[in-house]
Amino acid sequence: MADERESAMVVELPELDAVLDEYRFELDPSRRWGMPAHLTLLYPFVPPADVDHAVLSRLEAVATRVNPFESEFDNFGWFADRVVWLAPSHPGQFKSLILQMMDAFPECHPYGGAFGEVTPHVTIGEGDERDRLRAAVDAIRPQLPLRVSSASPVAGHDGGVATAWQRVRLDLETERLSLRSWMATDTAWHRHLVAERGGAIPTLEADAKVVAGVLAADREHGVVPSVVVRREEGDAIGYCGLVVGRATIDEPELAFELFRMAHGNGYATEAAAAVVSAAADTGRERLWSTVRAWNTPSFRVLTKPGFVRHHSTWDDRGEIVWNLLELR
Repeated sequence: MADERESAMVVELPELDAVLDEYRFELDPSRRWGMPAHLTLLYPFVPPADVDHAVLSRLEAVATRVNPFESEFDNFGWFADRVVWLAPSHPGQFKSLILQMMDAFPECHPYGGAFGEVTPHVTIGEGDERDRLRAAVDAIRPQLPLRVSSASPVAGHDGGVATAWQRVRLDLETERLSLRSWMATDTAWHRHLVAERGGAIPTLEADAKVVAGVLAADREHGVVPSVVVRREEGDAIGYCGLVVGRATIDEPELAFELFRMAHGNGYATEAAAAVVSAAADTGRERLWSTVRAWNTPSFRVLTKPGFVRHHSTWDDRGEIVWNLLELR
């Protein structure tokens, strides 16, 4: 998808990520935007800002007519020489679902009407580097068939399989910064960032579990922060983005943490502005950010995009201030 302001109805297939993820991360742009392995039902769909209760009701009507089904993927296909994909053993199940979506949303034409017939597929990669695409096929082939235990449409985006995509794009650019998705190798810097909170540097094994949790959340729902990299220096200086945290997927939290050496340069403000803009593009209406009452620098960052103090809660460490940003 070339524009983060677009949406799609998809069947998310996270069970395939164990095999496909390392190849999709390099070869499929949608993976770098936070999208797990998936089979597209209808794209472009209703713009995210227009996904309202009426749209969700139409989705629910389709969902009630479809029983969950098992699916298996046992072969590969190509679109020209630029896109390689996994093929379902029984495409009729997905074709039926696609047709029902088209009937429910006649204003949405699959792929803009560019193709006469929609082929159910799970994209592995695309681009002009055919050798890399073929190498991915050769690596995946011995692991076929890949099976999914249950596939069914669910209206909404909170853990359902088919969803109006409202993921926040993780790869963003600002004047001085690049925000990107996490990788397993990010333990190299992240464990040192954790140590700046006080205490010893976490072991590589302990921090690998933390990063693995971020990657798992990315595959499950996509509400995870981005790694913040200085464009000129090329070094990771922390993270900034959305997290479920103390909030929800619908109304997530803005979270940020940078190395001390990066403080005082406006990097957190610059990254936060990009994340807030990307969140607004998904159609979300509100964001939260919870901050300890003593953390004056974070409050300063939050005032720039317009967060205001809403209420406080307390735990055994003291006051937590809830800050709210109305996006609409």
